[in-house]
Amino acid sequence: MAQDDNLKSSYTLQDRLAILSAARQIWSGTNNTIALLETLHVSNLEYWPIRDSVLLRKVVNSTHPDVVYDLSQISSALNPSSSTTVLSHWQIRLQKETGSVACVDVSQDLLVVRHHGPVVAAASGSDTTVQWYSLAIHSLRTGQPHPRAKHSHVQFKMSQRVAKNPHYTRVQVLDNILAVNMASGFQLFTETTFFDWTTGEQKAVFCSPGASARAWGHPAVLISERCFLQPCYSTAERRPAIEVYVLDEDSVSADPDPDGYGRPATHVATYWLPRVLNGDVRLIINAASRQQVSPNDSDEDDGGGFLISSASARMLHVQVAGVWFTSPFQCAFFTPAHQFIDESERFLALPRAHKRTWVGPRDRPWSTWGNHSTRWLEKDGPAWHEEAKSNLRGSGSRYAFPDYLVDFSPADIAREVHQYQQQQKNRSSSSSSSRTGVDLDMPSTSTSTTFAFASTVVAGWTTHFHVATKTEISGAEMFEEDTLLSALPYRQKRIAELPEYELGSDVLLVNDKIVSVQGGVLDSIKIYAPLPVRDSAGDEELVDALEGLGI
Repeated sequence: MAQDDNLKSSYTLQDRLAILSAARQIWSGTNNTIALLETLHVSNLEYWPIRDSVLLRKVVNSTHPDVVYDLSQISSALNPSSSTTVLSHWQIRLQKETGSVACVDVSQDLLVVRHHGPVVAAASGSDTTVQWYSLAIHSLRTGQPHPRAKHSHVQFKMSQRVAKNPHYTRVQVLDNILAVNMASGFQLFTETTFFDWTTGEQKAVFCSPGASARAWGHPAVLISERCFLQPCYSTAERRPAIEVYVLDEDSVSADPDPDGYGRPATHVATYWLPRVLNGDVRLIINAASRQQVSPNDSDEDDGGGFLISSASARMLHVQVAGVWFTSPFQCAFFTPAHQFIDESERFLALPRAHKRTWVGPRDRPWSTWGNHSTRWLEKDGPAWHEEAKSNLRGSGSRYAFPDYLVDFSPADIAREVHQYQQQQKNRSSSSSSSRTGVDLDMPSTSTSTTFAFASTVVAGWTTHFHVATKTEISGAEMFEEDTLLSALPYRQKRIAELPEYELGSDVLLVNDKIVSVQGGVLDSIKIYAPLPVRDSAGDEELVDALEGLGI
């Protein structure tokens, strides 16, 4: 949790550390029991009904002339003992011309909604028309114009290819930056416009070239306030790639677009994947949400605030899929966002004069980054490997599945490596085989050059360091590279069956809560949480501190 300016000032440094310790304890305990906290039977859910811990439900047949939304926020507090405090409910009213909800950011009390249809106006001195895309900036709590927004709406001019061709739109927000992406998987283009939603200023645009050796069509992913990723595919080299762009006014590409669509974003690096054998492929990147935690339920309502993780602490889930059925294979991998953010920060740290003469982007071949910083799904891996092939939503570095919790947190992994190494030293110097409170199984043999073991088991969590080869990776037959490896460490824990879980439900992680969404005639949403456990015998001081915070 790197950013804590959302927590009220009365919390001392010790208080903040206690909150973090309590949050980490949920993911380090030996208990594998998951409690069902609340079940909702609802109808008329929005597409993707849970946005950033908020459940959205449009009220139908309302006698009120405005559009009415029921909203329920899933608590980020750490105490799941009372089901009455899991959800907070309220209603907002929006104007009738309001369209669908585009995105939500609880940490900024932000609700972005699309207005029905773009505004059409005649271009000055021309017979052609210009179409504008408009978004309204509201308070999530009140539905009124957001108090931090200088303008109640942001809008931009749509290009002709977007206006004339079918496309889909994806809206993202991170801190002050609002990104609106319009893409077509059929016409193979993608365009993204970036705003500062607080001022209404348009910061940059990205428009995929019309005549290019690259194939586009999937949306950009905003991973920090000044960095986004754009997946593409090189038709000439038969290689998919992740391109890294920055929003920077000092770079060589910072001159305004002569066509009036905005300042181009700066392309700083291309991270290549292995070459595919035949057929085109596309990358779909989904970023986990930032993890949020509140000290207790009452503080969320009375303005006590919360801690929120930094953008760089998130994981990315990347799908690689064939196009037009030319390739029957589909595979996916996890990789941390921080490597791409670090790339952007190195560029942003350059003096202005160097940026204006900078020659880029930098090429990053797969061999320099991919094998050691990705974890691919495996053919004979645990059950969650198969479930993770499709889109999924995690929180920070963590993911939840019906029968597993999965964690890529480097701090937790490093701690367990240290515990294992200390245990090995103790075993060699003493007849004792383990320490009090630690459940440690001997690891199996590993082919890794970094660790002398493939996995450790500490307090019910299995930490994997094994290196998976191409023959073990699910769907890797699509790649030409024989030395494709998967070596990013992760840890997993088998959990007890989720109470009343309905087979086929979508499972997502909302902070420390596990949420299942079951579609049907009457939708069902169930909210779960791991039961809190304190494993250490000498934690009296920590327990007292947590109780003092109401946890």
